[in-house]
Amino acid sequence: MHFKKNFFFFVLFFSISIFAQKDFTLKQVILEAPSLSPTKLNQLQWIPDTQEFSYVEESENGIELVAEQIETGNKKILTTLDELNSSLSFALLDSVINYPRFTWYSSTEIWFWQQNKLILFNIYNNKLIVLNEVDQDGTNYDFIIPDKIAYTIDNNLFIADNSNQIKVTNDDNPAIVNGKSVHRVEFGITKGTFWSPNSNYLAFYSKDETMVTDYPIVDVTQKPAALVNNKYPMAGMKSHHVNVGVYNLTTGATTWLNTGEPKDQYLPGVTWSPNERFIFINVLNRDQNHLKVSKYDVKTGELVKVMFEETNEKYVEPDHGPIFFEDEPDMFLWQSRNEGWKQLYLYDASGTRILKLTKGEWEITDFDGFDNSGTNVYFTSTQESPLERHYYRLSLDSYKTTKITNEPGTHKVLKNPNGKYFLDTYSSTSVPNRVDLLNKDGELIRTVYEASNPLEGYNIGTTEIV
Repeated sequence: MHFKKNFFFFVLFFSISIFAQKDFTLKQVILEAPSLSPTKLNQLQWIPDTQEFSYVEESENGIELVAEQIETGNKKILTTLDELNSSLSFALLDSVINYPRFTWYSSTEIWFWQQNKLILFNIYNNKLIVLNEVDQDGTNYDFIIPDKIAYTIDNNLFIADNSNQIKVTNDDNPAIVNGKSVHRVEFGITKGTFWSPNSNYLAFYSKDETMVTDYPIVDVTQKPAALVNNKYPMAGMKSHHVNVGVYNLTTGATTWLNTGEPKDQYLPGVTWSPNERFIFINVLNRDQNHLKVSKYDVKTGELVKVMFEETNEKYVEPDHGPIFFEDEPDMFLWQSRNEGWKQLYLYDASGTRILKLTKGEWEITDFDGFDNSGTNVYFTSTQESPLERHYYRLSLDSYKTTKITNEPGTHKVLKNPNGKYFLDTYSSTSVPNRVDLLNKDGELIRTVYEASNPLEGYNIGTTEIV
């Protein structure tokens, strides 16, 4: 009898558990998909020159920009969306329904883009200043805060310098495209303009597509639908030619770099030297198996020297340009997969390899720069597992690598400029989304945020890695 009673309660409990699981509806998975994703901290950032970090959150009082003190976790409201909208209204600007994407300019000011204007907002006195603005038709913005913006209108390049609109190029031929990305956004190319470190020059791509065939695409947004021709190089057919120009903001003159032949070669990795005297370009042949890291004189446009070359019978993949030290102009870092795995190398100013800094059968997936001391570099890699992403510090004094993140999963780390603290956002098969505050050695100070599992209670399969 005792056995039957226990069996009855087991069956009852099991049945309740089964029926408690919910099934997804088509409405949920199609129209309400975002609600099935883990929540996160929005716009998580370090506040310059403070012991605080900030993020945007929504409370019962509305949308707020808040700050947390690093060690204590004390939290305070810096400003609200309502206060920002009041300042926008006072400046005769349109209000916003969500907090705009912003960047800290100082410990008291943020800047953001509103329509065609670059705005500086003081979070303590709610004063708002329009730093710069561009033509309403402008796109492809590239900022140098606080007073310079490169942008394009149609296929020409412009600069807004303290709201003074400068036309850099003047091409009427629609097949000549200036200031936009080239080479079908391959080899790490994401834009077409490159400000020099002190914003005295603007380097830019100029693309000649006159030799490229038209490819018709149906524009269904028109009524009736219409054919629109786009330049698209089909396999085996002619590709566009690319030049690199350098505009001098002082003289108003443009110098074209003499990158040589053939004209359809690839020119990724445009990088300025810290002193603004030279530009480096990864000159890559059409077969993509011979790379020449080339140094050009900014004033004359002539080739100074080929720093070094990489070849491979299969392919070379130059996704990045040289990475220069702020206080060591005679050295630079280089990322390369030429030995099978993307690793980090140290070169001198002549282009001679000094040292291979990282080694192993794993990939660097993201380089995160230096700390303020300039003696440490940071990167994310697959060293732990190809299924995970972990964050590391490399000392340029001892060449020792230290793993910062420890929990299994995929990590995206936001380092404090001094390298003493890290905000580690990560997820895994068991952690939907979590933000941990770590010290310089990767030790947990506290958990800042942990999302609940939005799929909890639903009838889903088991997720596992085998």
